[in-house]
Amino acid sequence: MEDMDLFSAPHWSTHFFNEPECRLLQTDLNHPVGGYSLDQLAPNYDISHHFPQIKRENHISFGDQDNVSLYFSDRKDDFIKLEEGERKKMRRERNKVAASKCRNKRKEHIKCLMKESDDMENKNVDLQTEISSLQAEIRELECILDSHTCIMKSKTKRGE
Repeated sequence: MEDMDLFSAPHWSTHFFNEPECRLLQTDLNHPVGGYSLDQLAPNYDISHHFPQIKRENHISFGDQDNVSLYFSDRKDDFIKLEEGERKKMRRERNKVAASKCRNKRKEHIKCLMKESDDMENKNVDLQTEISSLQAEIRELECILDSHTCIMKSKTKRGE
C-alpha cells in the first residue's frame, strides 16, 4: 500500500473565507485516519510545505464534537473568530458535557455518602447491642456482689 499524505486523504476538506489571507482547514472526525485526529497522528507536523502561503497558528479542539476546525493565517497576529452561532453551539456542547460530568460526579458522591451512612448505621446497631450486653453483665455482677457476704470480715469481728 502506498504512503498516503495526511492532507490528500478523502476525509480532509479545505474551505476558504472571503479574505484571501485566511484559510480554514476543517477535519471531519467521523472519518479520521485510523481513528486518530491530526494532533494525535502528528502533533508537531508542519503543514507549510503543503500550504506554503499559510502558517499554523491555532488548533481549536472542543472535546467530543464531530467537527474540529483549524485556523490558519498569513498574518502572525491574525486570529479568525468563529461565527456567533458556532460559538454558541460549541459553548452549549461544552456546557452539556460539563453538566453531564457534574451530574455523574454528584450521583457518585451521593452513592458514596449512602454507603457510608449504611456502614455507620450498622456499626451503631452493633455498638448498641454491645452496650446492652455490657449493661446486663454489670447488673449480674452487682447482684452477685450484693448477695455475697464476706467471710473474712465475719471471722475477724468474732475473733477480736
